[in-house]
Amino acid sequence: MVLVGSVVLPHGTMIFDGDPNSSNEACRQRHGALDDGMKTACSNLYKACSSAGEEVSRMTPDLVILHTPHGISLSRSVGVYLNPTAAGTAEWNDCWGDIKLELPVDNVLANQLLAHLSDSGIDAQGICCFTNYDAPLRWGEVVPLWFIQKNLKNPTKYLIISQSLLRGEEAVKQRVCLGRALSAFVDSLSDTRVVLAISGDLSHTHPHSCDDPLYQPNPRWNIAVDQEAAGMFGRCTEGWAKSAPTDLLTSPVEDIQASGEIWDPVVSEQWLKRADELHPKALSCGIGGFWVLHAMLYSQVERGVSFSHRFLAREAPTYYGMMVTLFLKRL
Repeated sequence: MVLVGSVVLPHGTMIFDGDPNSSNEACRQRHGALDDGMKTACSNLYKACSSAGEEVSRMTPDLVILHTPHGISLSRSVGVYLNPTAAGTAEWNDCWGDIKLELPVDNVLANQLLAHLSDSGIDAQGICCFTNYDAPLRWGEVVPLWFIQKNLKNPTKYLIISQSLLRGEEAVKQRVCLGRALSAFVDSLSDTRVVLAISGDLSHTHPHSCDDPLYQPNPRWNIAVDQEAAGMFGRCTEGWAKSAPTDLLTSPVEDIQASGEIWDPVVSEQWLKRADELHPKALSCGIGGFWVLHAMLYSQVERGVSFSHRFLAREAPTYYGMMVTLFLKRL
C-alpha cells in the first residue's frame, strides 16, 4: 500500500449552495438568495472542493481513508467502521437531505486496521451499525466524500475512522499516535494506492451578518464571537498547510505566502501548535484531523517521502471558516 496524497475538505453544507448551475433545484434557489459576500465565499469553496476532487481522481486511489470528527463517536476510543457499506445524506437544518451518497467499505481491511491500531497501543474499537445494513453517514462524511466520489473513474473502496470525544492534551496525543500508526499501516501493505481525506472546518467563532437561520449557529450552542481568535486560527492552519516561514507567525501581514512548494513538517508544526493554542477560543472541529494528517505525513517524510502542498481556498461565509488543501506525493 502506498500513500499517494491527502486532502483536507470542509463539511459545511452551504458549499453546495455555491454552485449556481447545480443540478439540485433547492441549491440553485438558495444560491440566488445569498448575499454577495456569502455567494462569493460559497462559490469559491465549491470550486475549490471540485478541483480537489478532480485532483484526487488523478491520483487513481484504490482506497480512500476518511477521518471524520462528526461520525459515530466513542468517548475515549478511535472508531473504525466495520459495515461493508455506508450510506446517508448531507441533511443539516432540515435541508440538503436530497444530497445522497452510498459507498463500499473495505471491511476486511477495516478489521486489519483495527488490529494494527490495537497492536500500536491505540485505544480503538470497531463500529458495526445494524448488522447487514449500511453504516449511517451525515454531513461530516457526505459533504467531503461527495466531491471525491463524483470524480473517481476507477473502482474505489473506503475506510472511515471516527474521532473520539477526548479533549485537550490527551486528544492531541491520541491523534498524533493515530497518524503515525496509519502511516505504518499504509506502508505494511502493497499494491494499493491510498488517499487520506480529512473532514473538518476551522474556527466557529467568526462574526457573521447573515440573517437566515439556516446559516446561523444554533442559539442553544451559546457560541461567543471571537473575531481575533477565529481569524488567527484560520491564518495558522493556512500557514501549516503551506509550510509558511515561521516569522509570519508574529507578523501583522495577513497574506500567508509559502517559501517553496515542498511541505516541511518541522516548520508546519509550529503553525499547528499555535492553532492548537487558539483552539479553546476558536472552536474548530477540524483541528483533531489536522493533527492526524500532520503526524501521518511527518512519519512519511521521516522515511524519505516528500510532499508538495497545494492550497486552494480559505473562506468564512458565516460563523465558521473552511479551507481546502492538498498534499501531493512527489515522485
